[in-house]
Amino acid sequence: MNAEPEEDIVKKLYSSGNQSEVNVNLKRAMRSVPVLFLALAVSSPARGPENKTAKKPPVEFIFTGGLGVTTLKSAAANRIQTGSGGFSFDLGGGVRFFNIFDIGVGAGICWLKDNNPFTNSTTGGERSSSVWPLLYYAQGGLQVPLPIRAGSGAFPVWIAFHAGTMGVSAKRSISNCTNCDEEKLSLRGGTFYTPEIRLQLESGIYIGLGYTIFCACADLKSRIMLTMGGHIR
Repeated sequence: MNAEPEEDIVKKLYSSGNQSEVNVNLKRAMRSVPVLFLALAVSSPARGPENKTAKKPPVEFIFTGGLGVTTLKSAAANRIQTGSGGFSFDLGGGVRFFNIFDIGVGAGICWLKDNNPFTNSTTGGERSSSVWPLLYYAQGGLQVPLPIRAGSGAFPVWIAFHAGTMGVSAKRSISNCTNCDEEKLSLRGGTFYTPEIRLQLESGIYIGLGYTIFCACADLKSRIMLTMGGHIR
């Protein structure tokens, strides 16, 4: 049995006086196209970074690291006779839940210019003191993706917010020297909060920029850190 060509079918419909009915049916079909596309978009699985996020385990171990600058309040810097800020480096680790909430601990060092150094005679010659405070902290917080679309997936930019407490142990001493003089310095740590923006890479690693502000009771003033972190496979 031979099928009629589409053109013949259309001609018969029009010739039979059903032109108005055909026009109504075509209009209804055209109106249903946007609804069909919307239904397909909703029912289609997410692609790109969103889909990868959905596949993450509910609990994962994470690592963090940072390079930047830590500053002191001027009163504290004058009291211990150091510069008001210097290079910082720290490392940390923790646990993340559902790729949103995390808790962790970390430690690092900060280099401060010594404005009142002392010297000691050593087997390596005359050496001067320096100030390298040890920083240690505990924190908790969350990260969420920004609602930015790019192509078929989400643009991999996240914002994070953490709060915690940081302690400081500082002294004026000569590094790598046994029985050399040293002077313990009083620097108060305190609570802090850190907003951060992160670029999430496909490998699961992120690169971020964070700014930390300390409470009024702390001798530390602020930190700006270029960060990197991710989950431990």
